[in-house]
Parts: sequence; structure tokens; C-alpha cells
Amino acid sequence: MKKKITDTEISDYRDSFMQPCRISGLGRQVRISNDTLRKITTILRIAGDDTATIGGFVENIIRHHLSTHADVLNAMLSNPPTLKITE
Repeated sequence: MKKKITDTEISDYRDSFMQPCRISGLGRQVRISNDTLRKITTILRIAGDDTATIGGFVENIIRHHLSTHADVLNAMLSNPPTLKITE
């Protein structure tokens, strides 16, 4: 059985991920599959407002991911693998 999504959850999602995001300074382009691009474009066109952009959507999702998984990422970075070229 699917969970009923509330209007508050929809509003919270829009506030978190579909807000304009200014990236100051130098940025980088990333490649995403055509399938993912088509899905993002459809989501923003139907559910977003006129200020939502693909770049802002992706930036907000990545920021959320990094924040959500900060403990795991920090643990991974505190124990980097050792590289041996020769024995």
C-alpha cells in the first residue's frame, strides 16, 4: 500500500529542492543521462514553479545528500586507502 503524501510533505520538498540556487564563482558542468534529464525536466515543468532550474534542482539534491550522509563520508575520508606503487 502506498503512503499518502501530505500537502506539507509536498511543500517541504518544493522548499528544499525546487528553489533557485545561485552558484557564485566558478562552477562545473556535469553529465547526466538523457533519461534522468527527461525525468528532471518533467518534474520541474509540472511540479516546479517558474524559478526552478535543472542546475538548482541538482545542486540542492547534492547538498542534501552530502549533509544527510556527512558522518559516513567523513568516516571514509578519515581512513583513506594507502597506495603502494612498489613493494
